[in-house]
Amino acid sequence: MMRIKDRGLLFLSSWCDEKHLQSIVKMGLRGDIRYMDTFMPFPDSDKHYLKANSRGLVCHWLAGNVQILGMFALVQSIISKNVNLLKVSSRDDGVFTDLLNEFNGVIYTTESGYTITGDDLLKTIAVVYFNHHAEKLGEEMSKQADVRIAWGGRESVEAVAGYPAQYDAETVIFGPKLSYSVIAKEELSSPQEAKKLARKVSVDVSVFDQTGCASPHNLYIEKGGVVSPEEFVNILGDSMQKTEIQIPKPMMSPEQVSQIHSIRGVYDFKGAVKGSDSMSWTILLDDLDEIDKPVYSRVLFVHQVDSIFDSLKYIDENIQTIGIAAPEEKAIAYANEATKRGVMRLPLIGRMLNFEMPWDGIFLFDRLVKWNTYGGPLR
Repeated sequence: MMRIKDRGLLFLSSWCDEKHLQSIVKMGLRGDIRYMDTFMPFPDSDKHYLKANSRGLVCHWLAGNVQILGMFALVQSIISKNVNLLKVSSRDDGVFTDLLNEFNGVIYTTESGYTITGDDLLKTIAVVYFNHHAEKLGEEMSKQADVRIAWGGRESVEAVAGYPAQYDAETVIFGPKLSYSVIAKEELSSPQEAKKLARKVSVDVSVFDQTGCASPHNLYIEKGGVVSPEEFVNILGDSMQKTEIQIPKPMMSPEQVSQIHSIRGVYDFKGAVKGSDSMSWTILLDDLDEIDKPVYSRVLFVHQVDSIFDSLKYIDENIQTIGIAAPEEKAIAYANEATKRGVMRLPLIGRMLNFEMPWDGIFLFDRLVKWNTYGGPLR
């Protein structure tokens, strides 16, 4: 398991907390998890009954950049009693198999006395790999699926979407997205508040090493706070250094190091640079109202703006998440405008990578079950 220690394993562990899973399942099952086991009355009815059944075979096409994300869908598919076939990426390096091997030999007995074994669960899960050029294999996998779930870049998800499928198959695409953050001046009311906020920003930047679709690459800070954007960048630098101890930086490729050197050189002329000597993190500050293309590898572009609302113009179909730190009334006004433009999520800064429901505007559990009725009419 050491290979995935730094790829979000602790985050996955907390996400799989029993209370959290119960809340997700309850939300997905119309408030009553017993619908998965037997017919139960509709709310406010004693004649009309409802039951949720599994859809059957769920086929997953997993991304190579953040393998952990595939577990969020798999866990929900297991809970909804589906059989799962997972096609891993060529970059998987055995990560997903390591994750699933943790089920081996596990035995759990519920409070009601029902015993579940990890070995039995593994009989319902298969992991395969084949080259992305093997179109016939991809097509055959797709044709067998009752639910298709695809993660990854545009080319990968478009390939899956284009495969032939059963006419009533559910298709869920979690495609390529980008995200950024905004901070209102009111949130920089003191050095102490700035330190708390900087810690949260550093976590958002460091989890998954910015390879997650909800990872921020640009940060827009309003001018006029007690703590200036320049001062905040210095505070953020200290936080990035501390966060790296808790979320160690994976080894960088020579290409990544070269990219970071290059962008630091650009900002030596156009703004200010703060970063570690080892290139493990970089903060780039300017006073230009713009959006920079992601460099990844914990490189954050910080822009000083007159208003966080100035950043709304950068929203397009590629922006999924905007982390926000602002007074509630201002935050809701911003969120209303952002969602009109297509943004799906506006979590508080520090929670950008919290995989929640809905995700990308989808309650995934809805796609994993089919609803049956008995009796009636409703009243």
